[in-house]
Amino acid sequence: MRALWVLTKIRALEVLRSRSSTFWFFALPALIFGVLAFVFQNGHPFEVRRVVVLGEHPAAEAVLARQEGVWVTHEPTVERAFARLDSADATAVILGDGGGLSVVVSPKDELFAIGLASKLTPSAGVTVRTPRPHGYLRFLFPGLLAQGVVLAGLFGMGYAMAKYRQSLFLKKLATTPLPRWKFVLSQMLARVMLVSAQIAFLVVLGTATLGLSITAGGVAYLAAATVLGLFAFMGIGFLIAALIKSESIVADVINAVSVPIALLSELFFSTESMPQALRVLSAALPSTALVRLYRHALLSHATADVSATTLQDFAVLIGWTAVTFALSSRVFRFT
Repeated sequence: MRALWVLTKIRALEVLRSRSSTFWFFALPALIFGVLAFVFQNGHPFEVRRVVVLGEHPAAEAVLARQEGVWVTHEPTVERAFARLDSADATAVILGDGGGLSVVVSPKDELFAIGLASKLTPSAGVTVRTPRPHGYLRFLFPGLLAQGVVLAGLFGMGYAMAKYRQSLFLKKLATTPLPRWKFVLSQMLARVMLVSAQIAFLVVLGTATLGLSITAGGVAYLAAATVLGLFAFMGIGFLIAALIKSESIVADVINAVSVPIALLSELFFSTESMPQALRVLSAALPSTALVRLYRHALLSHATADVSATTLQDFAVLIGWTAVTFALSSRVFRFT
């Protein structure tokens, strides 16, 4: 029994003697709790009924604003609006013209639509639309793809560079004629090749099992979003590795960063019912831009046309890439 106690004590002290391990052991659960409490202060996102309004209908939106538990959002095209309805990200779609409005819902929300239509001015009709199968899984699938890109970028560049530096591999590399930028670029290109193959495999799997239909334009969106998203998160990982010397602490920081990213980036649920400050923060994150581009490519029958919304998402990814790599190149040391 004494040997058992000694071994147990040694293992516990291994953790407690490391400041970083002790901090994250106790602080990470508290951090997760704090983020969850802040994010869900308005209630769980699945308790909210999101109504997508297509076009400008001020009278209808005024009525919707008075309904408790109903959040109004907009989409630029019918395809995007119905894609949200099909993927269970929206409860109803309101569309129409001078001839009147129509509340479009799936069969399970017909009663809600009837009640809502009776309150709208002018009064609206109700259209029941049979949704595509696998509802929420269709919404979740692009989020899972984006999560894979996020982790591949952060760990593939951040953790790898910290490991190379701590093992003195980078110091030895600095004594060779090989330019440093070529080494960094090789790391990026290798990760792009691997992740692109992974995304292609998963998209084929999702198309076969979830009935996703992707156009040529959608493939172009998917490829561009994957490369730019991966560059953005490799830049963030590179910056983390530039600021933090220890390999283990880099891994801890990446894990800690991944928690708010997962909760604030629409990977698993919409952020529209969150407080305004969090919605603004979410829109500025590269992970949010990435998952929105993926959903546009996979769920909205994307064409080669680029809308203002997708331009904004691409701009966010490019901006994060440029800023993080510019900062990393200044502060990263190979020794």
